[in-house]
Amino acid sequence: MEYADVVGRIRAGEIAPVYLLFGPQTFMIEAVLEGLRAAVGVEKHGSFACETFHGDEDNGTKIAAAAREIPMLVPRRLLVVRDAQHLAARDEDIDVLVAYLDRPSPTTVLAFTAAAFDARTRLARKVAEVGVLLKAEKVYARDLPSFVHNHARALGAALAEDAAAALLDACGDDLAALHDGISKLALYVERGQPATVEDVQAVVAPSRQHAVFELIDAIGARDAPQAFELVARMAEQGEAPLKVLSLVARQIRQLIDIRTGRRDSPRLLGLHPFVRGKLEDQAKRFGLRDLVRGVAALHHADLALKGSKREGERVLESLVLEIAGGPERPTSRRPGRRGG
Repeated sequence: MEYADVVGRIRAGEIAPVYLLFGPQTFMIEAVLEGLRAAVGVEKHGSFACETFHGDEDNGTKIAAAAREIPMLVPRRLLVVRDAQHLAARDEDIDVLVAYLDRPSPTTVLAFTAAAFDARTRLARKVAEVGVLLKAEKVYARDLPSFVHNHARALGAALAEDAAAALLDACGDDLAALHDGISKLALYVERGQPATVEDVQAVVAPSRQHAVFELIDAIGARDAPQAFELVARMAEQGEAPLKVLSLVARQIRQLIDIRTGRRDSPRLLGLHPFVRGKLEDQAKRFGLRDLVRGVAALHHADLALKGSKREGERVLESLVLEIAGGPERPTSRRPGRRGG
């Protein structure tokens, strides 16, 4: 089942007796658990409504016994089993849990979570038969627009196409930020009306990745004070210098692809038209030699961050000066021709 479908059904009150949530995208797993906690009233009833187990510490017999217990003071309980892959490695635990799922308690919601889980196991197949199995996989750039629209629909909201693009511009591929933004829009916009660009601008704060777009804009405009301010802002937000460096490196290479006419580069394929348009506007601010010099500067910054004790913010400031400090200006030559 798709993530948005799982979230939408939970919000609609369609709660399955068991969930298996696994994969590298922990945001999705936690978002589904958040929906289940709301469904059983954890905020109101506290620990009476939710209990947590761990697959490396608790066994199937203990978990199944807890699931069969009649809840106290609440109509339904949520049992969360973290690191459930350990249970699947023990035959006796699988036997007990599969037997429980043959007749699951109507007053218990059982949710297994794991970073990785073999969907071919008996336990996974049984969950898929009687409940919900969700593989929380990475959402690639080309799939982000459909993710935004599907998730908005699951949360009872709708976004105009340009509003979805504005949301992606503000949040990038940060799924937690996208979820937060869509949740705010669902509350802010009148029910039945699609959110507009103005609505996005009113309620959605730009994410850290958006600051990288601003940083590239500032570098392209040779606005070193603004670039320094953005570097400081990202440092205050706790963004790791190497992460900032990797985002800047990716964007510089995308700009090189555009300036040299490599429009079918893998780095450009699948980008939302709104994001691609921003990149093309940025490319006009750089000469090709600026960008090549930027790649060398990124290499020096990478070595400095990994091999010295210099403060990360100072390294990023030096990077800004190296990329933006040269004398060359963008030329009017079309991308793909020789020269800067």
